[in-house]
Amino acid sequence: MTLSAQSILDFPVPQATHVVTARDAILYALSVGYGTNALAEKALSYVYERDLVTAPTLANIVAHPGPWMQQTGIDWARLVHSEHRLTIHRPVPLDVPLISRSRVLSVVDRGIEKGMFVSFERLIATVD
Repeated sequence: MTLSAQSILDFPVPQATHVVTARDAILYALSVGYGTNALAEKALSYVYERDLVTAPTLANIVAHPGPWMQQTGIDWARLVHSEHRLTIHRPVPLDVPLISRSRVLSVVDRGIEKGMFVSFERLIATVD
């Protein structure tokens, strides 16, 4: 595959599915620091099974499509993740099938040996 801005724009990013369990949500919350203060009742709602709430940033890893950009021909060893935004419309639900759909929005080629900027979006929704 020849690497070009258009080939990256046209790349069919694979869809991914995921069901987040209480265990997943608790392990994620613990890994990012929730629950370190046992006296903080609000933080405990992210790590205690009763009335469990998912951490908002869990959406970053749910139904991730994997290293799809590697399949476009980009030099994976030189890839840099430089910016990230997250818009949350509602908490990540537990025990519900989720699907992610991703697409490349833009490619800015800076020239030979200067790299490029690739912007993409990933939308996560419940499976209908």
